[in-house]
Amino acid sequence: MRFLSGDVRTYFGRNQQSIVCRGTETTGNWANHALFETAKTPDLDTVTK
Repeated sequence: MRFLSGDVRTYFGRNQQSIVCRGTETTGNWANHALFETAKTPDLDTVTK
């Protein structure tokens, strides 16, 4: 898993396997596949402590 900013470009179609984690993707470069229903993401406070 890699976390990239929206302005990063990729090769080999890897941008079509992406999920936007935070914020919005306004460039149209990244796909935004929905997380599966059982996916759990940590609260921001938990991650930054």
